[in-house]
Amino acid sequence: MRRLLGCVAIAALHATGAGAQTTIGVTLADASFAFVKGLEAAYAARDDVQIVLKDAKGDGALQVKQVEEFVAAGVDAIIVNPIQPDNGIATTMAAGKVPLVYVNQEPINSSMLPAGQGYVGSNETESGTLEMTEVCRLMGGKGVIAVLIGNLETNAARVRTEAVHSVLDTSECKGISAIIEGEAFWEPGPAETLVAGWLADGLTFDAIVSNNDAMAHGALKALKAAGIGPQDMIVAGIDGTPDTLAALATGDFDVTVFQNAAGQANGSVDLAKRFVEGDTAEQFLWVPFELVTPENRANYMK
Repeated sequence: MRRLLGCVAIAALHATGAGAQTTIGVTLADASFAFVKGLEAAYAARDDVQIVLKDAKGDGALQVKQVEEFVAAGVDAIIVNPIQPDNGIATTMAAGKVPLVYVNQEPINSSMLPAGQGYVGSNETESGTLEMTEVCRLMGGKGVIAVLIGNLETNAARVRTEAVHSVLDTSECKGISAIIEGEAFWEPGPAETLVAGWLADGLTFDAIVSNNDAMAHGALKALKAAGIGPQDMIVAGIDGTPDTLAALATGDFDVTVFQNAAGQANGSVDLAKRFVEGDTAEQFLWVPFELVTPENRANYMK
């Protein structure tokens, strides 16, 4: 049976010896983010383990405290969706000897994780490469793009942006230039403000290439407010969120790259269970990114 337990309930469960299922504490970086909501839903759907979910709400110190609370409550394993890569060092120490799995955001100390700790995520280079390669094809290998960056303190933003530039350096896409880039911190509001400012300054471009879907949706609002329709601008993002799949159908979006939240969440639970059982041979699981276009969007609709 599916159960989401509080720490007090978990402590009581262990004290009474009730329940044979593995108990896993999960701390999410910020449950207000669209992709993190996908992780949350996938964890809640697991019925083979006892899951307790906590939202760190973008607070690194709170996330470390939540890990400490999980340890004190006696959970069997902990899953951390890190707020920042460098938060991994503190959470690794806080977890102590309790099996620990990071998910989605690779911690800065991933190459030094001890046995019983690991990471489940996707290859960020792959996401930016798939996105920009398709945009290049749609542009016919020439034109001007604007790039929306998530947060340069995160590995995902840095690597996705580097991948975009690597594609621009290829012979097929060398006719495309990036006129401007800016950080919008993964959120639609800052992206809308940023793009509106670019347009007000008289900048012109043929495509918006965004590190995630949420920022691309913010860009769409700015474009529409400026009277720029979907026929005049290519819009691309990463995540494959439900609202983006709908936008692919209407023509507002041209490209997204599906990041499999359920695959990452389930992979992290499976790896945590292996650690609990003493199988620590494999520390990393990789979930592939997938290109989504108007032509194949139906394959990703639930």
